[in-house]
Amino acid sequence: FILYRQHHNASVITRYPNMSNPEISKIIGELWRSEPEEEKNRWKSFAEEDKIQHAQKYPSYRYQPKRTNK
Repeated sequence: FILYRQHHNASVITRYPNMSNPEISKIIGELWRSEPEEEKNRWKSFAEEDKIQHAQKYPSYRYQPKRTNK
């Protein structure tokens, strides 16, 4: 979904220039849900390719979220 959102972000901003990011995400989310499975699978395939390329480029990368002390 992230690649799909990035791809559609500019066109939504052009159509709705004063819209906030949460509202833009909502519109793109609705577009995503209305897509046929074939199209969703195409974007999921792009994401998987990106993941593989990232792993090859940064083989020792390990996701380490920062913890906040509350």
